[in-house]
Amino acid sequence: MLPHLLRNAIAEAVLRKRVRKDKIYLTFDDGPDPVHTPRILDTLKQSGIKATFFVVGEAADKHKDILRRIHNEGHSIGSHSQTHMHAWKTLPWTSYGDIRKGMASLAEHGVESKLWRPPYGKASLQTLIYSLRENKDLAYWTGDPQDYDPSNSASSLQNWLNEHATPGSVILLHDGRRTQEGGKNVTPDALEAYFNQTDIPSRSFAAL
Repeated sequence: MLPHLLRNAIAEAVLRKRVRKDKIYLTFDDGPDPVHTPRILDTLKQSGIKATFFVVGEAADKHKDILRRIHNEGHSIGSHSQTHMHAWKTLPWTSYGDIRKGMASLAEHGVESKLWRPPYGKASLQTLIYSLRENKDLAYWTGDPQDYDPSNSASSLQNWLNEHATPGSVILLHDGRRTQEGGKNVTPDALEAYFNQTDIPSRSFAAL
């Protein structure tokens, strides 16, 4: 229970510090992906939107050009660990090392960031102590449309965004798919449709 309670307390403090009540925050986990991330970046650029990407270190190592594009186009970047380990299903020091390595990977690619998001939203006591000691910001979310669910369609995700992407919200989305190799990622299509029909001005969105 202690890691769970501490995680929530840290995450809420970070949200209070970083999130404005008049902004919508789109965040993307599990990339960079060579197919889906560029499509999402194209849509964000066309709409004038800045977002936040929590990248997996091993994917960033493989797709340095996409990581560079995310950075050059003005989006925020945070770590989503090196190999996407579940902190509650691995040894504590193993998941701690995975978080540290993920942050180090960003630095090696010239990205300085305090943002991190634990895989599956799970953090161990060791990773939380690391976050406090190293002054890292654990960035959680307020809304999860479960775009990784294979039963979720682009239209249902678009409808969810219409209803729940409101000022002050931090939306969890995915540009990568670690658990569904070869599965369809509906997020790029949903985002394109959402921004094509929405009357929300680009200034309503921000990066963490």
